[in-house]
Amino acid sequence: MRFFASICVFCILASAISAQPQSRRLITSNDPPDTNPQYFPSGIFSEYPDLSDSRSRGNAKYLRAMGEPSLFGTAQHKSSESYRFLWLRTFHQPLAVRLTIRPDGSGELIGIELSGKGGYDPGVVVTNQIVEISQDQVHQFQNLLRASEYWSMPTVDPKLHEELIRDGAEWLLEGARGGHYHVVLRVSPRSVTYRETCLYLLSLSKIEVESNRIY
Repeated sequence: MRFFASICVFCILASAISAQPQSRRLITSNDPPDTNPQYFPSGIFSEYPDLSDSRSRGNAKYLRAMGEPSLFGTAQHKSSESYRFLWLRTFHQPLAVRLTIRPDGSGELIGIELSGKGGYDPGVVVTNQIVEISQDQVHQFQNLLRASEYWSMPTVDPKLHEELIRDGAEWLLEGARGGHYHVVLRVSPRSVTYRETCLYLLSLSKIEVESNRIY
């Protein structure tokens, strides 16, 4: 009887321990802080402050290397409207495409490419192109935004593993419109409309990317 009683006590204790929340490994980053300018709102990428900070630092590092402005800061001006697609492919050059929409409905697009790799060091700017965008092209982009329901998409996919440790590519689309800022981060996204929206901006930039390097 004592033997069986001991087993029962052991099982109860084991169940109690397994039911307790497990400690989570602290995620740290060696990248510079996301400040001066601040590119992303604090806590935007995760409910865990250290993880969100790590993602903000990592993405800001590439934007800073490109000399890009902060759309989070730009959003304070209610009259401005701009969007930026930051594409960080693990084994290929980092790219950013920023569209600024003018009051008349036309736009200016700036495409920047770095010499490094999205999963490693940024490198230096090797491509910096400015392209005039027609009203029709801006309208097409806005249609894609609506089709993807961009402004209501969650910033991070709820199914995304919290540590985001895997090969692939980060597709990060920022928007600043009417005093509001929004950012959506997906890893090698499956959503056709979201992919089309980002790739349409890329196509306007005239930066050529081989089809086998789109992931």
